[in-house]
Amino acid sequence: METDKRKLVAVFTADLFEVELVCNKLQACGIPAMVQNNTLGAVMSPYSTFAGLPQVMVFQEDFERATAIIQEKSDNEL
Repeated sequence: METDKRKLVAVFTADLFEVELVCNKLQACGIPAMVQNNTLGAVMSPYSTFAGLPQVMVFQEDFERATAIIQEKSDNEL
């Protein structure tokens, strides 16, 4: 069995609700994405900055495309 050795990078950091929305949008656009630091403890804890805020992670080769989609989403909300 071969393991995937592609590098994951953070493309978006925010509160859990926004991170989930962005992750779903990227997945709908065909970009594999996942949420990191999405546990309730990480979100609600007074030490959440220690554990890290929720982030959307994508493969490094998808970073530019994902960033463009996120920017387009932000521009449309204004």
